[in-house]
Amino acid sequence: MKRTVVFLVSLFFLSALLAGCASRIGENSGLPFSLPVLFSGPVPGATDPLFLELRPGRIYQICGGDTKNVKPQLGRFRYEPTRRYLILDSGVKLVLDPDADRLTLLQPTSERTIILQRQGSGQAVFPGPVLIRAVISGKKDDYRARICATGAGYPVSQREGYSYLVQEMETRPRQVDQPLLVEMMGRLAGAPERIVVARVIHAWTDRDCAGNMIRPETITLFDGTWVPQKILDRSLSPGQVRDLNLFLRFNRQGSTVSGFSGCNRFRATFLNRGSLFLFNRIDRGKWYCRQGEEIESLFFQALVRTESYRITAGELQFLDGDKRVVMTLSGQSTF
Repeated sequence: MKRTVVFLVSLFFLSALLAGCASRIGENSGLPFSLPVLFSGPVPGATDPLFLELRPGRIYQICGGDTKNVKPQLGRFRYEPTRRYLILDSGVKLVLDPDADRLTLLQPTSERTIILQRQGSGQAVFPGPVLIRAVISGKKDDYRARICATGAGYPVSQREGYSYLVQEMETRPRQVDQPLLVEMMGRLAGAPERIVVARVIHAWTDRDCAGNMIRPETITLFDGTWVPQKILDRSLSPGQVRDLNLFLRFNRQGSTVSGFSGCNRFRATFLNRGSLFLFNRIDRGKWYCRQGEEIESLFFQALVRTESYRITAGELQFLDGDKRVVMTLSGQSTF
C-alpha cells in the first residue's frame, strides 16, 4: 500500500515537472534562449538604434531605427528553427545566427545591412514607445487592456502617461461598464507584465479592433422615445403607462431631456462624463393629479438617484451608485 502511494505521489510530481518543461519549450517557441530578450543595433543613416524585444507568449515589440520597413509596433512572432527565421506578423523577417547572439534584418529592397545584437539581462531595457491599439475596460486605478494585435490582456500601469488614459475613460460619454477602444503610444514592460501608456492618440466607444462600427443597429439614448416600465420597485401595467402618458426624450443639442412624468411635463439637463450619467436642473410643472401623483414622485426619485445607464436588447436602464436598477424603460421609435 505504501509503495503504491509513494509511486502515485512520484508520478504526480513528475507529470507536473514535465508539464512545466513542455510549457517553457512551447513558450520560447523553439528559440535557443529564454524570454524576454532584447536585441538592438545601429541603422545606417539613422540617429537612433533599432530595438527588438521578444517576450513570452510570442509577443514582440520593435521601435527606433528610422527605417521605412519597420514601424514601431507590438505584435506576434513565429520562429522557423530549420531556416533560423524569426518572422514578425508585420511581415518583417530576421535571421538568427548560429550562436543565437545576432539577428540580421532581411531587406530585399535595401543594400543596408542591419544587425541586432542580443543584450544581456540588465544591460538595457526596451525604450518604446510603440503603436498599440487596445480595448480598455475596468475602473480607474484598475484598467485592463486587451491588445488588438495579439488578443492578450494585461493590467495598465499607473506610471508615465496614465493620466491621458484616465482622462479619456472618465470624460468620453459611454454606458456603464462599456469598454473603450484606444489607439495609443506605449509599451509592454515589467514582471508581471503591464501596459505602460506614453500618450493617447484617439479613442472610440463604438468601434471594434478592426475599426468597424460595433453593432450599428444598437439603439442609443437619442433614438425615439423611452417609456418607463418599472420605477424603483414599482412595475407599471400597460394601462398605467397609457393612462399616465409617461415618456422621456433625449436631445443631444444642449444635453437635454424632456417628457411627461404622470402629472406634469418636465425638462432637465443631463451630464454624461465617462460612464457617469446624472440628471441636473430638473424643472417640472406644479399641476396636481390624484391618479399620477404617486408614480410621479417615484419617477423623480429615480432620476435623482441615477448615476449611470445601460441599454441592452432595446431596453434602457438607469442605475444608482451601487449599479442597482432604479428605472427600466422600453424604446419606441415615435411617440
